[in-house]
Amino acid sequence: MQNPITASVGERGVNHAQDVGIVQYLLNRANAKRGVPKAQIDVDRIVGPQTLNALKEFQTKFCKTVDGIVNPNSETLTMLHQIAGNVPRANDGVAFLKPEIGPTRIA
Repeated sequence: MQNPITASVGERGVNHAQDVGIVQYLLNRANAKRGVPKAQIDVDRIVGPQTLNALKEFQTKFCKTVDGIVNPNSETLTMLHQIAGNVPRANDGVAFLKPEIGPTRIA
């Protein structure tokens, strides 16, 4: 998996800031490519109502389970990566990029 997370993100999750940023970034890529979630979210590394709503909206459309949480090696994370497409490895402290459909460059 190109951008693994180390712990759960979402409702009742561990919510490490770096992992949250990766999930937020992937949700924004899914928005840019498939229109789900319906709106871009702030990549602020905080699990708030905006992130939870986007996550549940994504799960409703693409996953069997809608629980508002992303676990390492879960169906939700797999689908986020599949839909986001080829993105640079973000778990290096630079995960807070605007999503682009074309090639993404980390400076």
